[in-house]
Amino acid sequence: MQARMSKTDATDRRPQPIRFFRKPGSKKQKRSQAERTAETRARILAGALESVHEVGYERTTASEITRRAGVTWGAVAHHFGDKDSLLFAVVEHCSELFITRLGSVSADLPLGQRIDQFVDRAWEHFKGSEHSVAMEVILNLRRREDVTDDWRQDALQAFTALWMRTFGDVEMSDEDRLALEIFINGFFLGLGMSESLDPEEQVDFRVLEIAKKTLRRELGVPDSQKARS
Repeated sequence: MQARMSKTDATDRRPQPIRFFRKPGSKKQKRSQAERTAETRARILAGALESVHEVGYERTTASEITRRAGVTWGAVAHHFGDKDSLLFAVVEHCSELFITRLGSVSADLPLGQRIDQFVDRAWEHFKGSEHSVAMEVILNLRRREDVTDDWRQDALQAFTALWMRTFGDVEMSDEDRLALEIFINGFFLGLGMSESLDPEEQVDFRVLEIAKKTLRRELGVPDSQKARS
């Protein structure tokens, strides 16, 4: 039988907060050092990318980056070194996003569908802030005497690897393949530049259709697939 609580006892007792108890075996997992490091690096990269996109390369200062990333410059220096090294890392980050996006096109799809996905996902990248930021950083940093043009070869090799992964089953000469790669890459570079100069002007979907039709013709998509594409 429970003892009855007097009015005085009830008044004297301090209010207690609601408490939640974890079930056995459901302890909160602490983040590892690697996870904390990855999170900090991601915040710094995002802050730098956002700054270049919104205020431009010249106005992307150390204070601007740290303000947007919510970290100290000491943290930036610890993870990336100096500002230029950070901006090089931004370019590499944008390149990795591009590779991931185009690498998601399934090589098991019929050729016509692969072409459609390749063009659509390539445009998702080239019209986005990641591409415009990467190009602005490259155009500014390449003026320095200690910066080589190796990025050109790296970019071409990455695009070729993605191309071969997606269309490697298509028989064509190396010369024709390279010419087609250069054409498509130049097509998107120009279209992306146009988009960054005038973001309000939306690219007509028929422009992308021209790229798709060109690839279907040059890669030899069967007529039956053309009708469904």
